[in-house]
Amino acid sequence: MLVTQVTPPHIDLYSDHGFCNAELGVVNPEAIAKAALNSKRVEFPNTPMAYRESFPDARAWNLSADEVRRGGALFNVYKGAAFSGIGLPMRLILWPGAGSRTAGFNHAFAAEGVEDTVHRHPVSDECLILWQGSGEFYIGAEWVNAQANDCVLAPCGVTHGHRSAEGSFFGGFASPAQLDLLIPTDYDSDGVVTTPESTELITPSQRIKKKEVPGKKGHPR
Repeated sequence: MLVTQVTPPHIDLYSDHGFCNAELGVVNPEAIAKAALNSKRVEFPNTPMAYRESFPDARAWNLSADEVRRGGALFNVYKGAAFSGIGLPMRLILWPGAGSRTAGFNHAFAAEGVEDTVHRHPVSDECLILWQGSGEFYIGAEWVNAQANDCVLAPCGVTHGHRSAEGSFFGGFASPAQLDLLIPTDYDSDGVVTTPESTELITPSQRIKKKEVPGKKGHPR
């Protein structure tokens, strides 16, 4: 149900289970609590996230924003528009420049001991998810410990941020997309969003490796 805070809710998915009343447009807290208490606890599979270029014809970086808006696209969390507005290497994945109308998703890497710029969004709700690593989320007025797969909700106007205990990847889903982050950048010109080239998000160690070709040390690819 957390995702309903950052996207228009799929009422049809919830009505059949008694979680909401579509006619009244309200949720049923008792039914939701009962389902949560009786749900089976499972471990997430240890499937490493990775950059992929399969199905190139469907990849967002090979399509225009208009094509994405009309027909959708296949994205990857490690490739998007470069952004460092909160003090970390980040990629804008879902955003107006990539064809998204009402939703946003950003993916960032924080090296060990690095803290991003604590901030808030005036009109966007954001769900922050720690995909890999460990650290802390700042939410409201306190820091809370976080491990991989933990997430927090920062409604619009609520101060939030992240700091890492080890190298960490984390992302934020938002609705609408955080246009307040774009306004100070070259991606926005009087309300018109440009579409820059998508680049890959890599860690410092990966960056070093990419500069070398096996057998040809020191030669860039």
